[in-house]
Amino acid sequence: MLLVEELEADWSKIKVESDKLVMWGWNPGDGRKPVDMPHDEFARRFQEWARLGAACPY
Repeated sequence: MLLVEELEADWSKIKVESDKLVMWGWNPGDGRKPVDMPHDEFARRFQEWARLGAACPY
């Protein structure tokens, strides 16, 4: 399990290609809509975001 402090330092540690919680978004179960973006596109965009410094505008 990753700690918040670790994630603040390196978002790329999240394995969005295979993480069970992330994958749930594309198969959320009865009565729920899946993410409206293909998983491979999401993973690519997430990795790019992490590589560029994981900016989070507020």
